[in-house]
Amino acid sequence: MNYVSAKQISMLYRKFQKYINNNLKKYDIGSSEYSYLLLLYENNNMLSQDDLHKLSNIDRAAVTRAISSLEKKGYVIKSSSKTNSRHNIIELTDKAISIKTNIFDVINKWNKLIHSDISTEKLNITIDSLNKMLKNTEEN
Repeated sequence: MNYVSAKQISMLYRKFQKYINNNLKKYDIGSSEYSYLLLLYENNNMLSQDDLHKLSNIDRAAVTRAISSLEKKGYVIKSSSKTNSRHNIIELTDKAISIKTNIFDVINKWNKLIHSDISTEKLNITIDSLNKMLKNTEEN
C-alpha cells in the first residue's frame, strides 16, 4: 500500500509556495504573507495579532515580521487594543479588501490544478487522511 510521504507533502508545499509567489507578485505579496490576509478575510477583516499566531500555527516572530511587511505595503493597519494595550489589533485596509477576489481566484486555480484527474471519492479520502495526519501531530 502506498502512503503519502513527507517528501511528497514537502514537494507539494514548495510548489504551492512558488505558485503563490509567482501569482501574487503583482500585488507584492509573498508566500510568507498571503495566509495572514486569508485569515483576516475569513474573520471579518480584523483579528488580534495573538489570534493570528494561534490560527496560523506559526511562531510569534514570523507573524510579527509578516504583519510588519504587510503594514509597510499598505495592506494592514496595526493598532493597540482598546481593552488591553499590550495586544495589537490587525485590520485590513481598503487596499487589501480590494484584492480579496483576486487572491481567492489564485488559490482556486491552484486547487483546480492539483485536484484535476482525481475523483471526488479519492479526493475526500486524501483530505480525510491529511486531516488525520494533522490531528496526529497535535498530540506531540
